[in-house]
Amino acid sequence: MKNKLFLVLVIIFGVTCCKSKNKEIQPIGRFTGSLSMMIQDKNGIDRLNPAFSIAFRTFKVYYLLDGKKVLYNKPQMDAPDGYIIERSDTDRYYLKIFVNGPKFDSKNKDNWITYLEYQDGITDTINASFDIKPGLITVEKAYYNQYWAWGAQNLPYNIFGTTK
Repeated sequence: MKNKLFLVLVIIFGVTCCKSKNKEIQPIGRFTGSLSMMIQDKNGIDRLNPAFSIAFRTFKVYYLLDGKKVLYNKPQMDAPDGYIIERSDTDRYYLKIFVNGPKFDSKNKDNWITYLEYQDGITDTINASFDIKPGLITVEKAYYNQYWAWGAQNLPYNIFGTTK
């Protein structure tokens, strides 16, 4: 009986002592700021498929930050260059781009600009707007070279296509 009482007291003490005294802590949250695109030529050839000689193999991703074009470079990340080329279940390839977006304390949810530079030097523009909620930031809509490319109705798939 003494052991059970001692165990109950230890648990109560542990639970009450470990509660956070700081009520200002904000959740880290989740940022879902990626868009995926398929790229094909005018004949429908997948331009991301490495089996084809016309495939795009490298890109550069830039963010517009404080009016300056800044190269995405995060060597500690899984996608250090701001993109990943992935193969779908249907053997199509798509480019997942990590777009420029707001932080949790941002007041601006619109007009976050990302530049995608192809290996031939051509640069396209992605303009994204976000939905910002406590603990979650998601892409709400995106324009690719000023054409509407993606919106919330695309959920759960955030894939669009272009011809190059």
